[in-house]
Amino acid sequence: MIDDVAKEKIYQDIIIVNDQDEVIGAENLLVAIERHHLRRSSRIFVCNEQHQVLLQKRSQFVHKPGLLDMSAGGHVDSGETYAEAARRELTEELGITNVPLEPLVTSWRNAESFTTIFKIQVPAVTVFTTDPHEIEQVAWYQADIINSQVASTPEQFSPDFISTWNAWKHLL
Repeated sequence: MIDDVAKEKIYQDIIIVNDQDEVIGAENLLVAIERHHLRRSSRIFVCNEQHQVLLQKRSQFVHKPGLLDMSAGGHVDSGETYAEAARRELTEELGITNVPLEPLVTSWRNAESFTTIFKIQVPAVTVFTTDPHEIEQVAWYQADIINSQVASTPEQFSPDFISTWNAWKHLL
């Protein structure tokens, strides 16, 4: 169940775009989803020196609760760039600030959005400060384990994670 704090904090006005990723307005996220409007999002793979990828388990308070998902990410808010949204999401979801973003792909189109995917590198001993309204837990995974779990139990993952992982894991 999406709670009031999450609705106010997470589901504010986000950028909606046309088929060429040109901004055409801003709208509440839940309304944009309901109306099938194309949106902008930023997704971040957080990696460490042991070639592991951090995944998050979405909290019970957000859309698609309980599913494993990208390290961090979300929609681009009105007035933001893809990079600004990525930095905001890293801070809000994991407490990470002041790290260089490495763009892996820009304006990648899927059925629901245009996404810019970033990668950051942090030490494996990094302590994350997660927001319980967004994230239930985080854990490091080896790529081969993610591949195996995506293949055998895809229902554990958000559909967006699966499509992003399958398209771009080779760049990590």
